[in-house]
Amino acid sequence: MLNNQEVTIDNAHVVAWSQTIDYSIHLENGFWQSIGTGEGVVNTFRETGEIYVQSLNLQTNLRRLT
Repeated sequence: MLNNQEVTIDNAHVVAWSQTIDYSIHLENGFWQSIGTGEGVVNTFRETGEIYVQSLNLQTNLRRLT
């Protein structure tokens, strides 16, 4: 739960968030480093509301289901 705060979360772990939250999606480490590793896309959330995250990223969850 955010209460007029700011938090940054790895994009692969974010499931949903309240409509009242302002957010942006960006590269944490810069374009070339993110392309090389396949990581680094993050969401930064601001204001007040709820954010739902999962402990495993989407790719890992899909592999477990198949």
